[in-house]
Amino acid sequence: MGPLTELDTKGRPLTSLPMPGQDLSSQKNSENIISPMEDSPIPDMSGKESGADGASTSPRNQNKPFSVPHTKSLESRIKEELIAQGLLESEDRPAEDSEDEVLAELRKRQAELKALSAHNRTKKHDLLRLAKEEVSRQELRQRVRMADNEVMDAFRKIMAARQKKRTPTKKEKDQAWKTLKERESILKLLDG
Repeated sequence: MGPLTELDTKGRPLTSLPMPGQDLSSQKNSENIISPMEDSPIPDMSGKESGADGASTSPRNQNKPFSVPHTKSLESRIKEELIAQGLLESEDRPAEDSEDEVLAELRKRQAELKALSAHNRTKKHDLLRLAKEEVSRQELRQRVRMADNEVMDAFRKIMAARQKKRTPTKKEKDQAWKTLKERESILKLLDG
């Protein structure tokens, strides 16, 4: 190891790069972080008891599923090393104030939008109710106009009979009274 190499708590170098004069194979052999290989040869996996491609079982024991031991410690050591070198930020650092201000402002605006949305929803329901009432009033006004026309027709028939110096028939009188009463009932509905 060189004089500038930092050591972790176990006395191992923090960097995984070889020092000058040291090749990569000696660096790998000096610290096997995955797991030490047994001295037994790797069994032939040419299709005896392995699966279809042989990739799902361990080379040491063909019955156990393949897994790399110590992966969590490997990941944590790599992460610590990247943090120490400044390439990765620590998760323990508090969030920056600017992000908190932006988040607070976003939440404030979101609350305002929710209140505005609720207000708009109530106004929309009120407008819908008023529009339905107005449609029913327009239908009643149309019925009043039709009743007015019927009353005018009945009045014309009675006036035509009087001009001919005859009395209106009972049928004409009953028709006139019926249309007047119908008109009055429609007007009461419209006013009420």
